[in-house]
Amino acid sequence: MKIKKILNNNAFITHTDDHQELIVVGKAVAYGKHVNEEVDESKIYKTFAPVSRGDRKLIL
Repeated sequence: MKIKKILNNNAFITHTDDHQELIVVGKAVAYGKHVNEEVDESKIYKTFAPVSRGDRKLIL
């Protein structure tokens, strides 16, 4: 998984093979890394993918 944008030492943005953007979170997962570097996937704790506006539902 390659870094596209570093948010902080614990989070970065990447893209999947089908060009979907993901936010990746993990303890020190981006520490000392630079854009386009590979990341150790064993440090990844969670990944977040955006939901398109058409898929959102109001929960009351």
